[in-house]
Amino acid sequence: MTNVFYRLHVFIKRHKFLSIAALISLLGTSLFFASKIRLEENIINLVPQDENIHQINKVLDGFKMNSRLVVHVYFNDTASSDPQALIDISHRFVDSISSAYPDLVGDVKLAFPDTQLQQLYDFYGQHLPLYLSLEDYEEIEMRTSEDGINRTIENSYKTLISPVSVFARKMLVKDPFGFLGIPLENTRKLQVDDNFELYQNHLLTKDRRHLIFFLGLAYSANETANNGILIDGMNALISEFQDHEPSINIEYVGQMAVAVANAGQIKQDIILTVSLALLALFLFITLFYSRIRMFFIAVT
Repeated sequence: MTNVFYRLHVFIKRHKFLSIAALISLLGTSLFFASKIRLEENIINLVPQDENIHQINKVLDGFKMNSRLVVHVYFNDTASSDPQALIDISHRFVDSISSAYPDLVGDVKLAFPDTQLQQLYDFYGQHLPLYLSLEDYEEIEMRTSEDGINRTIENSYKTLISPVSVFARKMLVKDPFGFLGIPLENTRKLQVDDNFELYQNHLLTKDRRHLIFFLGLAYSANETANNGILIDGMNALISEFQDHEPSINIEYVGQMAVAVANAGQIKQDIILTVSLALLALFLFITLFYSRIRMFFIAVT
């Protein structure tokens, strides 16, 4: 083995130009293949992978809320109440973040148009029996009795001669007995908090001081590299908005935000750990051999 290194040393010494060319070629080839490496920053990859973890990750990726951020716009002063101001600044914020990061922002649920509510009614109308209980059938029997039919005709007549008939006429034709209201009322009972309601097709609290909307992501919540860019942009945009509108605050929450924060903390911990290890190795080798260059020889 000693002869091999000695002969290599003699060859390099005699053929310096050729040796330098070979070294440059080797470095160039290494850099070429290194440039083909595609790094994937996914915090889930830090977890030991097996079939169970893969299935759990697949299920979690299927939840639509995991690919959305919940954005909360509210007044700093609890006595303030201007719903139109909350709506305006929310639309400006969405327009700004969507135009700045079109490749990172997905669908945004800020306003809920009447067409979506109509689609909800149509869905319940097509699958009504699936959302009815035994008690609901008793209610339907009461509404289709003679007295119930008379009350329905009277109420429908009052609705048709009122100004709201412009909007209610189609619903009365499709559902004169109001059967679709039964599953909708059952769904409303499942609400954890009944403090939210629609105001001009936007989701606000009843006191009109808080607005909620949903910001969709173009990448999954675990893609922390791309989502980190979006989070940094949102933080900068929020600071800019708060400088112009100090009375209004904007905050967000979601799995993606947590994943980005965790990934950032992990990277900081890794950099700190490696730096301390290199420093300790440098001090040990330098003090042991009493020569600084021995450290660079050892690590190379």
